[in-house]
Amino acid sequence: MKTYLGRHKHLYMQQGKTGAPSGALRAAASSVAQLQEAAGNRGTIQFLKSLPARSAEVVQFTRKSGGIEYATDEQDAEAWLKANVAGFDGLGEIDREMAIGLAMDKKNGVMVAKQTLEAPGFEEEVRKRRKKRDDDITADYNAYSGGFGDDLANAVFEVAKSAFVGGNTNVSVSGEYSQNEVDDAIGAWTDLLEGGKLTERITNVHFYRRQDKAAAGKGNVGATLARRGVQANFISTWMGAKVNVHVDISD
Repeated sequence: MKTYLGRHKHLYMQQGKTGAPSGALRAAASSVAQLQEAAGNRGTIQFLKSLPARSAEVVQFTRKSGGIEYATDEQDAEAWLKANVAGFDGLGEIDREMAIGLAMDKKNGVMVAKQTLEAPGFEEEVRKRRKKRDDDITADYNAYSGGFGDDLANAVFEVAKSAFVGGNTNVSVSGEYSQNEVDDAIGAWTDLLEGGKLTERITNVHFYRRQDKAAAGKGNVGATLARRGVQANFISTWMGAKVNVHVDISD
């Protein structure tokens, strides 16, 4: 029987093991109980309290292969990088996914991922890549910026462009909008499309006017406590990179 501490599963308590636990183990179990209590998970606390003193073992969620420490899944890789790399959350999705891939690779592992992100010149490389994407899309952006005749449609376009330049795939427009406002924005985009594209570099434009993300099992927002409700999606491909702009719907 397993009890996980949150989504990232840094450790778990496993029933049925033998051997007297150390003082450090009892301290770890106490910390887990305190954190779970702070989160209001009293059922888990009762389970932890019920564990026999000789039946608990702490297991770390990284493994070693040939002396290389690596993460066992994407969630653990992301959790490790957030804890060990300053500014990880500020990176674009492209760079975060690259690092997560390295952290999960048995030939590279978490330390190579950390060293890559912290290497001298990495920030400059990221800046150069963003500038190139910005330069490459400037003409297409200027052709449509502020030209949709609808405030929400314009906002979606601005957010999509910023996401592309920053190396992000999933982004959101701030605030909430009515279904009528969303439908008007979709109409404004549609009026400018030719064969599903705005330009030769902004293509495959399509929409989902209304989705209940929670009901579809997509309510979680990454590793945060935030929850998605009813949303619209404005999806487009910018120079081969998919961008999905979410819009929260109020009604």
